[in-house]
Amino acid sequence: MKIIKYLIVCTLAITIASCGSKKGLTKQQENALGTEIVTPCGDAEFHTDKIAFRATGIGTSLDLQTSKRKANLAASANLAASINKIIKRSTEQYTNERQISDKMNFQDKFENLTKELVKQEINNLSVICSKTYQKNGKYVTYVAVEVAKDAVLNKIKTNISKEAALRQDFEAHKFNEKMEKEMENFGK
Repeated sequence: MKIIKYLIVCTLAITIASCGSKKGLTKQQENALGTEIVTPCGDAEFHTDKIAFRATGIGTSLDLQTSKRKANLAASANLAASINKIIKRSTEQYTNERQISDKMNFQDKFENLTKELVKQEINNLSVICSKTYQKNGKYVTYVAVEVAKDAVLNKIKTNISKEAALRQDFEAHKFNEKMEKEMENFGK
């Protein structure tokens, strides 16, 4: 009977100890890799998905407003770059699968049109996370921004319909398929 009680107590102690243990890096791994930094408003939480294009930015300054402005500029630039990258790859795939008479001309016109559109849409972005910290007299601001994917795609369709040379070779649903595929693969 004493043996059974002893085994039960040991099992409980081991179970309780294992529940409280931290599953992470060993000290050796931490020393080799360094300390993990958790970034507020970071890419892990705020990334592009099927609903919206998203990006993050960080700004540091001795002045609070400058810190915020730098973070917003960085996030906006990152957002524009990621949208342009997705649209460029989508356009390439779209034109490679379509029978378009002058593919290079179509791609160039399409890219120029979408770059202008992205510049306009960046003005309509929403800040979805903003955190500012102060340490040693410096301000550090972390920002995440987004713009709705549908808004960007609708603007593309509208602008293409105004452009006769592009309109004849553009099928919106085919381009949407390519865009969806690129957004799923983005960041992988």
